Amino acid sequence: MTIETYGNERRLRSAAMLLRGDNSLSEKNFILLPIPTTKDGQYIKGTSLRLDEALSTADESTLVVGYSLPDCFADEAKGLGAKVLDLSGDEKFLSENAHITAIGALIDIFSGETRAPRDTKIGIMGYGRIGKELVRLLLFAEGEVRVYTSSPSTCFSLCEFGIDALCVPRFGGEMLDTSDLDYFINTAPRDLSALLPKRPTSKLVELASGDNFCGIEGVKRLPSVPENILPESGGRAIFSAIKRYIRQSEERGG
Repeated sequence: MTIETYGNERRLRSAAMLLRGDNSLSEKNFILLPIPTTKDGQYIKGTSLRLDEALSTADESTLVVGYSLPDCFADEAKGLGAKVLDLSGDEKFLSENAHITAIGALIDIFSGETRAPRDTKIGIMGYGRIGKELVRLLLFAEGEVRVYTSSPSTCFSLCEFGIDALCVPRFGGEMLDTSDLDYFINTAPRDLSALLPKRPTSKLVELASGDNFCGIEGVKRLPSVPENILPESGGRAIFSAIKRYIRQSEERGG
């Protein structure tokens, strides 16, 4: 077995360690690329290497693993006989990653808290994968939550289940009253600058990509939680995705 990792991500090193410890994979070779793999479509994130340089050893025994891989790169890898796993298309991986992100964010928040979740009120912007996990974990811990969503049907369903929810138009909308919240966690890549006061009383936590709190003070950004807070769990999610891909490929006879 050979394992090549690119970039300095700790979760890739964790995934590599798990792969080396799995005897069933001894005849396979792996190229592990960062998450996301590239920012400009040409160079591997966190390195000065071009994407195609990662394929110098790729052959029929190789599995290339990355995230949001450019089509031309994936096609080049397949042309060399390698198999390609793009984690951005693995729904189970995305769900596990969201779970890890939610847990890591709450670890960060409550490690500096003197109150238990049940003694706080937390607003969550967005009810996608991460938003759902945050709500589930906080409700399990008896926390009080309010969900802000742009989906009227989602808002209606949450309210039916007794969860405080407000529908916020995708564009525009009135300023939100968050004065009763202890924390406001954003999981949605959307401009919030017109929806929140410039100096909010609640603590702001950013989990989404982009500059969503332009001009608003006191934002704590938590980028790439599976890498920066829970890299071993992040690595295990990658390892599980690889094992799943290999098993499914073998079942298909590929």
